[in-house]
Amino acid sequence: MPELRLILRRGLIPGVALLLAGCNPSDDTSSQSAPPPSVTVAAAVSKEVRQSARFVGRVQAVDDVNLIARVSGFLASKNVEDGATVDSGQLLFTIERAPYEATLASAKADAARAQADAALKAADLERDKDLFDKGHVSQAALDQAGELLSSGDFQNAAALYSRILQHDPESLAAIAGLLRALIGAGQAEEARALLADLPEEVAKSAEVESARQALDLAEEAAAAAGELAQLQALLERNPADHDSRFKLAMAYYATGDKEAAAGALLEIIRRNRSWNEDAARTQLLKFFEAWGPKDEVTLSSRRALSSILFS
Repeated sequence: MPELRLILRRGLIPGVALLLAGCNPSDDTSSQSAPPPSVTVAAAVSKEVRQSARFVGRVQAVDDVNLIARVSGFLASKNVEDGATVDSGQLLFTIERAPYEATLASAKADAARAQADAALKAADLERDKDLFDKGHVSQAALDQAGELLSSGDFQNAAALYSRILQHDPESLAAIAGLLRALIGAGQAEEARALLADLPEEVAKSAEVESARQALDLAEEAAAAAGELAQLQALLERNPADHDSRFKLAMAYYATGDKEAAAGALLEIIRRNRSWNEDAARTQLLKFFEAWGPKDEVTLSSRRALSSILFS
């Protein structure tokens, strides 16, 4: 076994030498090149610390108030800065005065004219009263009553016509005017009673006869007034139903719609001139008589009738 021990010894020595060479401190380059770490040092201080946080925000008013002018106009001056605090009743803006001053001046002029007109009418009234007291009736009083009647003030028109008749019982214009005022006020029975009490020669006068025709028309139309919607529906289904259209014209007359009443009769004449022995044209002429020759609907309907008949 001497040879084996010798080989082991020879092989062991180089290995031990190699191991010792790997542990040589002169070969550890990493430990020599790394610098020492930097450390921040602070002295400990004892104090109260409150927690806080930061946010991005926007300031907004609690209330929003819209400034709106009650009148229109051009802005003359601005008396407050944007965002400023204002008090109740503080003057904020000034609007140009010229347009309003012109309007005020015009209104004052209108008021002055109205006052002068009222004073003139009051003077006329005093003169009429004096004439009434002396038993005379002026044409101005009849004209005034006629204006009341034309404007639809039937009650006052009837009162004025009655007062005229107290001083001039034979005034045909006043009698006819009173009849028309009673008809307009819906007092057909009173108008019929007045007609019954008139002397025959007065009842046959042109003025009173015209008023009587108006009363007949009013009574005839009153019966058809309640069928207005039904008659309109019948005509929508059959536009050639002349009988329903004729009744519709009477219903329009009863409601005071003169243009519609005349238009319905004109439509019958346009479609069939000789229908029911010329009943539409005859009734239209009665309308003209009741409305009066100077009535706007009378004038326009007469032109339309002529255009249909002579076309």
